[in-house]
Amino acid sequence: MIPKMLELAKRFHAAGVHLSIGTDGTGGGPSFVRELALHVQAGIPPWEVLRLATSGAAERLGMADRRGALAPGLEADIVFLNSDPLQNIESVADIHTVVQNGHAYRVAALLEMASASAN
Repeated sequence: MIPKMLELAKRFHAAGVHLSIGTDGTGGGPSFVRELALHVQAGIPPWEVLRLATSGAAERLGMADRRGALAPGLEADIVFLNSDPLQNIESVADIHTVVQNGHAYRVAALLEMASASAN
């Protein structure tokens, strides 16, 4: 079933159909990484997959005037990675630092905060 789904995604993309990348979950984590990897496996270039997951998602949700890109006046949270997702799309899971609402957080600090709030 997966090969047929990948072929369909590739054909839709080649035909100019607007694809959306995202999950029904928390918007990140292993499901999100898997979805990105499947789109690359379907033959969509990694840079385009990253665009679909960022500015493309904002466009599909009608939020491109507020977020989805790094530009003056737009809301922006930024993720810095330890490795290049263009070489291996699964590198999006190898996060170094997250900048949210103007504050930079190292992954270890975020995990510590999440653990403390769960207790």
